[in-house]
Amino acid sequence: MAKLVLYYFFLMTPRIIMDTPLLFESKLHKFTSKSILVYCEESVEKERLMNRDQINQEQAMKRIQSQLSLSKKKEIADYVIDNSFSKVETENQTRDLLMKESALNPSLLSTIFWYVVLFVPAVVIRLVIAVSELWYRFS
Repeated sequence: MAKLVLYYFFLMTPRIIMDTPLLFESKLHKFTSKSILVYCEESVEKERLMNRDQINQEQAMKRIQSQLSLSKKKEIADYVIDNSFSKVETENQTRDLLMKESALNPSLLSTIFWYVVLFVPAVVIRLVIAVSELWYRFS
C-alpha cells in the first residue's frame, strides 16, 4: 500500500483515500493529513461482526474491547461519520464531508512544496550513492 500512496503522491493527486482497519491503534493516522472515523454503535458493530465472521457474542465483544475506545477514536479523528443507520444516510454524510473537504483542499503550491521537500532529498541521496559506487568500482 505504501508504494501506491507514493505513486499517487508523485502524481500530485489531491486526495488519497485509504480504508485502513486499526488506523488509530497502529498510529498510522500520524502519517495522514486528515483522518475520517466511520463508526457505528457498539450493538450494531457487534451484530455485524457476528454475522460477517460467524462468531459468537463473547468473541465479538473481545474483538471490540481489544480496540481503542470509540470516544478516544472520535478525539483523534479529524472527521466522523456515523454508520449506525441506513446506507443512504452514510452516503449522504460521506458526500457532505467530501464537499466540505474539497472546499478546504490544499493548494497546488502546498503540494509542490511537500513534493520538493520529500522527493528532492531522496534523489540527491540516491545520486550520491550511485556516484560513490562508481567511484569505488573504478578506483
